[in-house]
Amino acid sequence: LMVNASTVDFAHLIDDMVEEWLEKADARSIDLGIAREPVSIVGDPTLLRELIANLMDNALRYTPNGGEVSLHCAVADGMLELEISDTGPGIPEDRWEAVFERFYRLPETSLSGSGLGLPIAREIARCHHGSIRISASPRGKGTRVQVSLPLTQ
Repeated sequence: LMVNASTVDFAHLIDDMVEEWLEKADARSIDLGIAREPVSIVGDPTLLRELIANLMDNALRYTPNGGEVSLHCAVADGMLELEISDTGPGIPEDRWEAVFERFYRLPETSLSGSGLGLPIAREIARCHHGSIRISASPRGKGTRVQVSLPLTQ
């Protein structure tokens, strides 16, 4: 991926997309929580928007009606830390790496999808010298995706 880097207001990127997420969440009675600190980062705004959109689309798609999705964005130790968690079916621990492979889909998944969202998200994080990882949601069910990106390249 070619990174066309500039200084990006990351909180503004999130704010730009919130309305679209709220519509999707409201339609299915999903409780959507957004908590973000004002933070600027050196990166490609188009790619960073794609990264956030992929992760939020997944969270909203796999969370059942009446569930919860949260996005938290903060700065720690010179890194932007983005965390998205949901109360969906979760991803088995032995698949946490596999879901980053292109076209991989969990066998028990009945929802439509290309199997490209997480691989693209990982590639975007990597080309910004960052990382992405999956774990179990701290809520006891669901998935947590954590992205760490350096504030400057």
